[in-house]
Amino acid sequence: MSTDEVSARTQRAWSSAELRVLARAEQPEAREADIQDAIELVLGNPLEFPDVWLYRNNVGVLVDPHTQRHVRFGVGGKGGADLIGMFTLGLESGRERVARFIAAEVKTRAGAQSPEQVQFQKLVEARGGSYRVLRSVREARAWIRELRGEG
Repeated sequence: MSTDEVSARTQRAWSSAELRVLARAEQPEAREADIQDAIELVLGNPLEFPDVWLYRNNVGVLVDPHTQRHVRFGVGGKGGADLIGMFTLGLESGRERVARFIAAEVKTRAGAQSPEQVQFQKLVEARGGSYRVLRSVREARAWIRELRGEG
């Protein structure tokens, strides 16, 4: 995706740091973190995606230094998606607004879901949410267009 295409689609100026994030994610050897940063940057733009609310879902376990107990954090446990949030339906039409849970697992071109991530996907989809494995900003945009009913 060219810089002109990004700026034209979002109606805002991208900083040079943001453009570097987007460029890193397009490289064949892009790391999962690079791709995730770019997806968060683009889908977090309220001018282009006012109907999307996504946040990083850090999942893990830490030891509380005071009690020595293990404290688990993050939504979904070990298989929780990298990005979780809501997609608002009916935002443009003036209809009653309804939010749908959305979750995205970010992977490199060769990355595969763990069994726990597949289980979390099944849980989200069984309850009416939308879950996607995303490998690029292009796939993320296509996912949101699909949710909007734009094909």
